[in-house]
Amino acid sequence: MKKVILCLLVVGTLIGCKSSSQFQHELNQDVKPNIIMIYVDDMELNQMSAFGCDMSTPNMDRIVNTGIKLNNTYVSAPVCTPSRYGQQTGRYASRCKTYIRDFPLDDPIFIRWNGDLEENGEKTIAHLLKNHGYTTGFVGKWHNGQPQANSPYEDMNLNDQLNNPATADSVNKIYNEQVKFIKKAGGYDYVKSVYGNNLHALGLPSHAQEHNQEWITKGGLEFIDRFKDKPFFLSFNTTIPHVPSPVHSMESDSRLTPKGYLQKPLDGLYFPSRKHLIEQTIQSGFSKDYAVIKWLDEGIGAIYKKLDSLNLTENTIIIFASDHGVTGKMTCYTSAAKVPAAISWPAKIKAGQVTNELTSQIDFVPTILSAIGIKKPKDYHIDGIDLMPLMTKGEVPERKFLYSEVVYQRAIITKEFEYLATRFPKATVEKINEQNRKEFTIEGKQEADRYGAQAIFPGYYDDNQLYNILIDPKEQNNLANDPQFKAKLNELKGYMRQTISTFPHPFGEFNEQIINN
Repeated sequence: MKKVILCLLVVGTLIGCKSSSQFQHELNQDVKPNIIMIYVDDMELNQMSAFGCDMSTPNMDRIVNTGIKLNNTYVSAPVCTPSRYGQQTGRYASRCKTYIRDFPLDDPIFIRWNGDLEENGEKTIAHLLKNHGYTTGFVGKWHNGQPQANSPYEDMNLNDQLNNPATADSVNKIYNEQVKFIKKAGGYDYVKSVYGNNLHALGLPSHAQEHNQEWITKGGLEFIDRFKDKPFFLSFNTTIPHVPSPVHSMESDSRLTPKGYLQKPLDGLYFPSRKHLIEQTIQSGFSKDYAVIKWLDEGIGAIYKKLDSLNLTENTIIIFASDHGVTGKMTCYTSAAKVPAAISWPAKIKAGQVTNELTSQIDFVPTILSAIGIKKPKDYHIDGIDLMPLMTKGEVPERKFLYSEVVYQRAIITKEFEYLATRFPKATVEKINEQNRKEFTIEGKQEADRYGAQAIFPGYYDDNQLYNILIDPKEQNNLANDPQFKAKLNELKGYMRQTISTFPHPFGEFNEQIINN
């Protein structure tokens, strides 16, 4: 008996010699990691200090510093809905089932704020994780479909007052229906603090169309608290820095939400008050508009604080990215497609890494599945790649290009070049001639580009564009007609054909064989 006790003492002593962090790290090797996927809205590269912002963003930077900075991340669709579709499914928006229903199969599809997820429709990462013991939660901006309504959400309650009981009841009913929709369409167990669409399309009175970062943060914190003892997946999605003016929202009533008025204000409850953040921004020598970046950063800081307090940070995978940029938004130019991104998992991923390999938001789903040892179901299509070998072993992925798509424009992006193609449906092609071509935007409409891209990019109206993005990062000199770059143009056209030929819908000649001559 003494020998047994002695052995136990020796083992105990050996364990005690290890630091608590070492022991926790080893323990976590056999425990499923928690996963938090943070998707921010309309954030430029220069709005995060790790990617060039002069103002400090310590909480967002913590993701970078404790994991891997993804320097060459381009979204597969540079506008809200299809970008989020790719993030949730790991697929190109062109594969979305609603496009097959909504567009003829002999014409290009129009990719914008459509391609929604539907109740009992396509599966997402949340559905897959639920099937493997994860509790799934969603907070913040959804923008991947809304319940059917009798009138446009933009018109509902628009000129009413939220303190009117009938209006408040209507707003609350709209919100609750949206929550039910997200649970079914997205595969989430827990759905709170959500914005089903952009602020103007939520059935809210105009005076109530305000951002509320504290409310979104509250939903995330309550989810973590509630499910801290089991593996969880949290999709945490901010509505900022997207318009309408987040600074205006910071100066508004913090009780305002898409659900209606809260009983108590949230300002200052989870992080410094809005007024303090604005004052701090101005005192630091920045314009008032920069306060939104502090507001966003503090929301992420509150999530970190909660994880730290529960000793969950070490074995939590945190994935961060923006849904797209703002300059050239709703085009495939790199200023719209390239986004800040990083992944942290202290238990597995070495801190302080930087990679210049091509990555995309469609890689998040296969990377998560790989990280937790789940095999992709045979009937689940994924276009992205697993980044775990790159992050844990430094193995360079065998990827030559990325593909991006929006409205009637498609793009192929390599480390050095970008090729953009614009192809319209037959009905639009019949209206266009050499004289009026510059009247048609890449949306196929006779008007100015809705975000002013035609004034930024000289080649905007060219149906074929090629840029050396290392030499010409602002994409001002179209090389598509330069004989010196004919081989490169054909190479990238070949990549486009290779991708588009796998889609249900055609896109000009790219469902046909490209011939080099």
